[in-house]
Amino acid sequence: MDITELNFKLRAKDMIRLPEHPGSTIRGALGHGLYNVCCSLRNNSCEKCNLRSNCAYSLLFNPFLAGKEREDSSTRFYNKPRPFIIRSKSHKKLYEKEDTIEFSIILFGYLKNFIPFIIESWRYLEQVGLGANRGKFQLEEVWQTNGIEGSAKRIYSWQDNIIHNCDIAVTGHDIEVYSRHFKGKDKITISLETPALLKYNKDFVDRVDFHIFIQNLYRRLSSLSYFYGSKRLELDFNDCIDKARNIEILTEETKWLQWERLSNRQGRKIAMYGLIGEITYSGELDEFIEYLVWGQYTGIGKNTTFGQGVYRIR
Repeated sequence: MDITELNFKLRAKDMIRLPEHPGSTIRGALGHGLYNVCCSLRNNSCEKCNLRSNCAYSLLFNPFLAGKEREDSSTRFYNKPRPFIIRSKSHKKLYEKEDTIEFSIILFGYLKNFIPFIIESWRYLEQVGLGANRGKFQLEEVWQTNGIEGSAKRIYSWQDNIIHNCDIAVTGHDIEVYSRHFKGKDKITISLETPALLKYNKDFVDRVDFHIFIQNLYRRLSSLSYFYGSKRLELDFNDCIDKARNIEILTEETKWLQWERLSNRQGRKIAMYGLIGEITYSGELDEFIEYLVWGQYTGIGKNTTFGQGVYRIR
């Protein structure tokens, strides 16, 4: 499964107010922009639209099961995950005129074909505004990057107003090569950079044993690779989880956060939760490393499209 990372830079033309955790605001703006750019029929439901198979809005925000996917969903998957995550790189609540707002949108698999629609959505949003006060901004530039190779190309800038094609993506080979930096070590630290919401035995947890982390990660990677990759993630799930139980927590400095986001669709505030901080694990880690590196790009747990579940390993 190829991973495409787009780095956006906006420049505020008005004062812009964003919440402490802006991922939900960025996601909501993207959805609004995509709908207005892509939806020609203005249907209330993507499910009943005959154009949904080729619509960027439908495929990104309302992915549907089709053909064999529908058959497998009864035994393996309950739903089709949204094929993107958002990473906010700016964490202020108030942006003055001429301040920059930066964030990334990471796409999985073939959804990279819809990059022009995503960029045009943000150009549309320039006139709509962003944040609680709908502050206006300018889309200054968009870069497509591969952090492992250290390669980057600017695919859009406001000066030329042209969207350029680019084939930069993080591949399975890149992940394999980068994973070698962590092999042979008996401990690893996972830094939860945005609140992670993980489940174990149907309940959310505020202490993440390694087998819980790996179980949530395998579930996410398995689903994404099936729907958006060229091949499935094949592994002995139970055996891997049993081995993960032997990995111990060496140190843990985490805290549980709670906040609210405003849902325009539901017209109310919704409670949000998650764990941030650092956890150092110790044990025989080699067979888990490559999956942990993948997870740095896919995120983990619930609400990844809102910017939750972003982590780094070191």
